[in-house]
Amino acid sequence: MGILFATIAFAIMVFIGMRILTRIDNFKTDKRAEIRKALEINSDEQFFYGMRTNAGKALVYGTLCAVDPVKVFWAPGDLMIWKVEVKKRTKHVQVNEGVDIDVNGHRRPYRNETVYYTWDTVSTKIGHANEVTFRGELYPFEKISFTALNPYGSVNTGIDMMEERYALPAKMTGTLYTTLGDNTISYGSQFMPGTEPSRAREGMIQGQKLFGCLFYAMWIPLTLFVMFMAFLFGSISF
Repeated sequence: MGILFATIAFAIMVFIGMRILTRIDNFKTDKRAEIRKALEINSDEQFFYGMRTNAGKALVYGTLCAVDPVKVFWAPGDLMIWKVEVKKRTKHVQVNEGVDIDVNGHRRPYRNETVYYTWDTVSTKIGHANEVTFRGELYPFEKISFTALNPYGSVNTGIDMMEERYALPAKMTGTLYTTLGDNTISYGSQFMPGTEPSRAREGMIQGQKLFGCLFYAMWIPLTLFVMFMAFLFGSISF
């Protein structure tokens, strides 16, 4: 019965996985088409014209500056944003229980414990500018998002405690992926420092392709785990 239950579990997981994967593929296809159609803008004239005419998605090259930069003692110079993740070393005990079946078909329950440690985030501190300028226009900081912050190392702050520190400089040149319309940019516009529009486009398209690979990396182990639990359930129940 264990094999039958495992086979049924496999069929169900494959069916669900295919449905999810179809939706992911449709989303990725639409997103890649959107990125490919985005305008490449390299001048103030094109930028302002795009905002006035509701041009839509665009990859705009320019310099992003903090109007009121922030400072922190562990990073030199003016900053656009800084972040500190406070982490604690946590002990975990994983209990594994199941049933072994010997060559004679006898069931023998077992139980063992595995001890491991992880660094878990217990709090996050953030400081950032309130306003920024991009191609001569003033915007609230909340309109900009960043793909990543530059790491500034980890520092032990006590027994089983540490801080991971990140920041970005107050002035950066790169590409802003945004929606131009109503004489402004969209909220959550993604800024990619040190990247020209053509390279930004390629990187974003590649990122969409990796999204599907991450799904496979998650779903295959989950399917195997569900099959194993179904096998144990079938073996114990019958």
